[in-house]
Amino acid sequence: MESIISMKKAFYLFIIILCTIPTTSNAQYWMSKYGYLNNYYLIRDSTDAFFNEDTSRIHDKNLGFKGYQRWKTYMEPRVSQNGSMETYSQQMAQEYENILLSDEDRIPGQWNALGPVTGTTGPLAELGIITSLLVEDDQNIYAGTGASGLFVTHNGGETWTSLTDKYLITGIESIIKVNPDTIYIATGFDTWGKVYSKGVMRSVNNGLSWQNTALDSDYLGGQPFSVKGMVMDPENSQVLLALVQQEYRKSVNIAKTTDRGEHWINTYSETGNERDLRKIEYDPFDSDRIMASGRFLLISNNNGDTWQEITQRIPYNDQTGQYTIERITTSFHPSIQGRVLVMLKKYKGVYTNSCVEFYISSDGGENFTKCLYMPLLPINSTTFSEDKFELEWSLSNNHHFYAGGIALAKFTLNPYNEIYDLTLPNHCIHDDVRFLKLYKINGDDSNGEPRYLDILYIGNDGGVTKGIENTESGMDWIDISGTGLNITQYYGLAIHEDEPGFYLGGTQDGNLFLHTDDLWYNRGNIGDGGEAVIDYDDPNNIYMVRFCGYEYLYESNDHGLTWHYLATGMPGEGSERRNDAPLEMSYTDPSKLFIGGKNVFKSTRVGGQLVFSPISDFDYPIDPNTNKEHPLPPFKSIRVSPANHNYIIAGRGNAYWNNELEIEKLFYTTNGGGFWNNIPTPVGQPEFSFDNVGIFDLAFDLNYDDSGFQFFIALDRFTSTKKVFKVTVNGSTATFTNLSLGLPNLPINCIEVYKDSEWEEMFAGTDCGVYYYNNIIGHWTKYGNGMPVCAVSDLEINYKTNQLIASTFGRGMYMAELCEIGTSESNIYITDTQIWEGSKRIPADIIIQPGGDLTIKGDVFMKYNKSIMVHIGAFLTVDGGKVTSHCSTQPWAGIRVLGTSSEGQNPLYQGVVLLKNNAIIENAKIGVHCYNVTDPSDSYPMSGGGILMASNSTFRNNMVSVQFERYTSHFIISSFKNCSFIADAHMSISKPLKYFLRLNEISNLVILGCDFKNISLTFGQDANARGIESFNSSFVVDMMCNTTPPCAEIEMDKSTFTGLKYGIHSLSLPGTKNFKVTNSVFTNNDCGIYALNVDNADIRYNEFTIPKVGERTTGLYLDHCNGYIVEENDFSPGEVATSLNSRGIYVNESGPYDNTLYLNEFNNLTYGIVAEGCNRTSDGFYGLQIKCNTFISTINDITVLPVVISNTIGIAHDQGTANPKLCDQLAGNIFTQSSINQYHFYNGPSDRINYHYLRTHPDMEPRHNLRVEVRPEYPTYGGECCIPHEYGNGGGTTILDEATLENRANYLEVKSVLDSLIDQGETENKLFSINTSIPDEGLTITQDLLQTSPYVSDTVIKKAIEKEDVINNSMLRDIMVANPNTGKSNEIMSYIDARIEEMPQYMKDEILQGEGIQSEREVKEANYNIYRRAYQNGFDRHLTQLLTDTVKIEQDTLVHFFEKDGRFISLIKKGWVKFENGDTIQAINYLISMDTITLLDQIQVIELQEQSKFMQWLVENPVYDSSQTDKLNLFSFSPSLKVSASAIGILLANNASNYSEPYSVIDESKHSDPIKLKNEKRVENYLVVVPNPATDFITIKYASKFRTSKLYIYNDAGKLLLKRNLHKEQDEITLSTRGFNPGIYLISLKNDQGFTKSSKFIISR
Repeated sequence: MESIISMKKAFYLFIIILCTIPTTSNAQYWMSKYGYLNNYYLIRDSTDAFFNEDTSRIHDKNLGFKGYQRWKTYMEPRVSQNGSMETYSQQMAQEYENILLSDEDRIPGQWNALGPVTGTTGPLAELGIITSLLVEDDQNIYAGTGASGLFVTHNGGETWTSLTDKYLITGIESIIKVNPDTIYIATGFDTWGKVYSKGVMRSVNNGLSWQNTALDSDYLGGQPFSVKGMVMDPENSQVLLALVQQEYRKSVNIAKTTDRGEHWINTYSETGNERDLRKIEYDPFDSDRIMASGRFLLISNNNGDTWQEITQRIPYNDQTGQYTIERITTSFHPSIQGRVLVMLKKYKGVYTNSCVEFYISSDGGENFTKCLYMPLLPINSTTFSEDKFELEWSLSNNHHFYAGGIALAKFTLNPYNEIYDLTLPNHCIHDDVRFLKLYKINGDDSNGEPRYLDILYIGNDGGVTKGIENTESGMDWIDISGTGLNITQYYGLAIHEDEPGFYLGGTQDGNLFLHTDDLWYNRGNIGDGGEAVIDYDDPNNIYMVRFCGYEYLYESNDHGLTWHYLATGMPGEGSERRNDAPLEMSYTDPSKLFIGGKNVFKSTRVGGQLVFSPISDFDYPIDPNTNKEHPLPPFKSIRVSPANHNYIIAGRGNAYWNNELEIEKLFYTTNGGGFWNNIPTPVGQPEFSFDNVGIFDLAFDLNYDDSGFQFFIALDRFTSTKKVFKVTVNGSTATFTNLSLGLPNLPINCIEVYKDSEWEEMFAGTDCGVYYYNNIIGHWTKYGNGMPVCAVSDLEINYKTNQLIASTFGRGMYMAELCEIGTSESNIYITDTQIWEGSKRIPADIIIQPGGDLTIKGDVFMKYNKSIMVHIGAFLTVDGGKVTSHCSTQPWAGIRVLGTSSEGQNPLYQGVVLLKNNAIIENAKIGVHCYNVTDPSDSYPMSGGGILMASNSTFRNNMVSVQFERYTSHFIISSFKNCSFIADAHMSISKPLKYFLRLNEISNLVILGCDFKNISLTFGQDANARGIESFNSSFVVDMMCNTTPPCAEIEMDKSTFTGLKYGIHSLSLPGTKNFKVTNSVFTNNDCGIYALNVDNADIRYNEFTIPKVGERTTGLYLDHCNGYIVEENDFSPGEVATSLNSRGIYVNESGPYDNTLYLNEFNNLTYGIVAEGCNRTSDGFYGLQIKCNTFISTINDITVLPVVISNTIGIAHDQGTANPKLCDQLAGNIFTQSSINQYHFYNGPSDRINYHYLRTHPDMEPRHNLRVEVRPEYPTYGGECCIPHEYGNGGGTTILDEATLENRANYLEVKSVLDSLIDQGETENKLFSINTSIPDEGLTITQDLLQTSPYVSDTVIKKAIEKEDVINNSMLRDIMVANPNTGKSNEIMSYIDARIEEMPQYMKDEILQGEGIQSEREVKEANYNIYRRAYQNGFDRHLTQLLTDTVKIEQDTLVHFFEKDGRFISLIKKGWVKFENGDTIQAINYLISMDTITLLDQIQVIELQEQSKFMQWLVENPVYDSSQTDKLNLFSFSPSLKVSASAIGILLANNASNYSEPYSVIDESKHSDPIKLKNEKRVENYLVVVPNPATDFITIKYASKFRTSKLYIYNDAGKLLLKRNLHKEQDEITLSTRGFNPGIYLISLKNDQGFTKSSKFIISR
């Protein structure tokens, strides 16, 4: 009893679920009642009368009003005069042949499927109707659709592929696969009485191509039919049987083939309205036994050769005998022979007493017994209908079975033929089960015992659903309707131009209808939908026609999330309106909607609600046969003129053959509906008569500008000369023009006019695709490739993306770029002053000739690869207008500005382009290209020219926005102010962003307050998207001040760089081409600024937000640069996933020059500052200073890394100054104080450095360090530690400020003192003395160097180390200990390690103690560095401003400036200044002779030689070509960093190098710290004298286990000559023996404990 109660509850739940979910029409009672009339018009009129007789019938789901309305909407434009689909079927077959024959004769274009694809609602399929499935295994599945052909998946439903795109196949009712290659499909509609079929088709190559079998569209003599089902003999693949249902059920046939379809014969045929068959199946135990079922039941016991009706064996009728069978279906039991289950639906009268019953046979159909449904309640019949009536036995339990209708149910049948409902929890499938097939897998029950589990594959009105039985006998549901299953049936379409990814349309069965944010949605549960419109001002407001019923119009005010019904003032249901009623929105007021019933209705907003009222009152026509009013056919199309909202046109559909009632169909009003005028067709011109056709769509001619107005009419039916008319209305006169040529003889479902076209361009959607027309071609042509043959229901054009979007009935939505439309024309020449307003589509080049002046204020659409060329002396102004491509995927060439590179920036010598007032340049290959040749294919670098002045303008989605070519003779005056450079989601992936600005050897480009933003689909994928790409160019990037300076932050428009590989990527040659970037913001670029070989770059006051994505992300990268100003920049991370290696500043190979990173802030990065490679001189005296920077929550604040190819690594030896007078002479960095920090200062395997910090500030102490000698200091006079520098505007002067000049005088004075002290001013003499010395002079050399200490130069020390035969280890140790700085040099220590006689470790340890000593010399050098660095910093700041000033500095002035400085780096720049100004011969001669003018060291000589050779090569090779690559690759290995980097830069600029800036990280395994003392094993108790014999000196080597000992020397007479106390256990002592006479001497080592060790030595002369 408890189980029965439970089952009762379960069944009631099932009933409740079925009654509360949305349902479609459940029956085709009207077809059963009136189908015998065999004529659409008769059936329609009778059915309309039936529903009008009692309007409550409309809402009785059993009577199928919605199904009827769907049928009527589909049939009306497609039936011929006799009410049959015969003509339509023939025309479709003919068009199929036409398409195959003329497949190449179409307008080029590419259609791409938009979807829908799987939505957001989990396991619920929501794509479209699936009517049949063939499951080979869980990966390979074939799906037949209701109106979309055949699809296949090979990955379990993740992706699907259509197999029938090229074939006019509608629905697929059955699929049979014989072997790996042969497939049969039964084609035709199975919904709402629609009939169209290609019969049974066969593929022998697994669906790649298809052929008709003999059961083709002519099988019934050309009469329309559908193949409702098909089976194959399980024992003989030659034999197939098919159910062939004629239109209106005129006849039902069972066709059989015994030769795989080569021949077919009917083995059963019967006429009559009630004779309908839908399922055919073999008995699994007897292949001769077959059952066929539908509205009656047949059996064959001889494999289908003959048939017997056995409906009467089912005891379905009661004693009254009044029941009518609506549907019968059968299921043979898979494992019990003879057991057959029947499900039957019956009704009485006008569909009363409807019920579903089950019957069982145990003898193969001889007898049937009714099953009792427990608890003796009737099964809800509304859950089943004749086209949703599936029945299958379970494969996991012999007593269970499944029944599918609106929903899916599971039952059990006990031995007493009692049926109990089994609840299916988690019932998550779309309504309407149209196909059900079971398979089984091994599993376990709830107790863990093994058993089979059912797997269900369900085809429903949403797609394909897979159900897997679980251990609780429930189901786990999976939607396997994956990507590519484009089968959604659309009735209408709406788009929003400002949201290109937002489109929607009314779908059948309430499937996915709305796309936004890259996802598809079914929102609001509104069921079938029709035409829709979106508020062009606010896309949150959407309106959609409800297909059928009293809920006419739906509104959403939240972007389609929720919907509500608009009721007030709507036209009624039934005959008062069409199901596909028209909906139009005013172009001037989006709250004014126009909808059509029998009259035209218009909305007004009342109290926030839309209220509708009629604006027409048309009289009913009088039927001459009855003299009574005849119902008016409702309006099918309403259109409002975009040019004048008072102009409205309206057209009626519903063709009446011969128009006996003379129904007027076409109307217009010019006063917003106050008065309507009929537009009669021309008298005496029957070719324009509306007889036999209905108006299907209307479209205003958007380009008509004469008096009156003009529009186009799309017509239905099958008169080949009545497809599209053009109507011109002028006053009371209407002129008709026939534009039907080239269109298929099928209904024209929709028409869309392309605005701003001079050629009357338009598109038409038909049942076999989209067609295109223009008045130059003069006929219609199939448009594009990639769209399957299908019915196109609506078309919309997005003019902002120039895309055509099509909704289809059965294949979802498609989009095509309108790239190839239009005509070819001759070039357009502008020779005078012209102003273009409005929109123009230009199919040719525009050439503005000298004296021409074109101003564009409207929109100009340029065709692929076409350009606007501005000649010398011509002007182009884009004033608030837009110049874009005709098609976003096929860019136009761009604006080409010609000029003269040898002349100044004067319009007499240059073409001029002015962009202002929100001008837009869009979708070009190169938006604006400035050069001086007419053929852009010339070799690069081209010469430059032209003037471009852009302000408040936008460059959008150009591959390159602006490109300047080589213009070296003069400063350019081109500029960009408050401009936006954007690559957004509409940027073509196939033609991605390369650069926003590309600068090739120009000077002085000004960029103020501009945005460079990449948010395209290539973001994160495109390795080359760059903001500014510069080669050997100077430019300025800064804020734009919107007020008179000084400018407050709120009044600044900062320049920004976002989402790029490189915000700025600048390459340079040696010389003076630099850049200035200040007050700018860099956000989420892989690298904000990258500079290679750029000297004197000015980078200040910028914000760098560094993405935490990838391993090569950096704010600022300085590669082979020096003289730079990098101050007061902020570096912080972005808001994305964590990266291991985000960096603030990366400095690589700055060379042996003083450079400074000053007053920057680093927050929450992996590395704050990284310095790699050579960033100093070999002695560390000159080099990179890192001063006054602040590090917050940074893992590694300062990191110094090596480069393998050089020993000259690291940064300046002293960071800050010893014994400072002022605080600003200290390093002044503030380090990370949080526990996240790993290193404050990591000085990798390089020389130790001295770090001088303010001892009273512990946050300035680099406590976490490696190889850093931390020296706390306290300035003598105090003062501020970190003072921001003040900068002027340059002003074009070469006069240095007083402070800089004073620092120069001071540093030269101190330098003079140091020069006299270093090697006593005799470095060359000392080198000569050492180099020519002999072994006996070792002591003399040593004493001389000791007297010079601590001022012995590293050069002399190295020479002494190399002179091993003269300077022994003892002497060398004494010299180096006297010069403590040597112990700080890895390079010098490496020289010691290279000696043949290894220096004992204890001696090295003594030398290394110098790392902790600050000598007198270092103090003096520190003072020198204070003045020198202050001077050089001032000089560099002044030079940087000078070079980026808007006032050009003349060559002689700049040469004098460098000469006055006098440093080597300035003198060599002097030569490059001459080179840059064209004095190439003089420049080369100067460099060659420079070593004779000034004293150079060896390194400088090499640098000079290398730069001279490179300059000579540049003169000989002014233009790069690929033949020079090898030579440049050789230069890239030059010992000169400048030459090497220049060669790499040229190669990179020409895409001829794979060089990538190096990125290194801390490698803990490679630390080496020579300060550690080795525990060297000591050899005890020895005493050795060398040389022996000796002359002028001896070296005594000793070891003793006692720390205190005495050394005695005696002559051969025993006289004590020398006594010395020793305080080391081991040492070497060098003594002079010049006072010793020749002879034998005794040396003894003694201590107080009695230890004695003696040896003899000889003095010989």
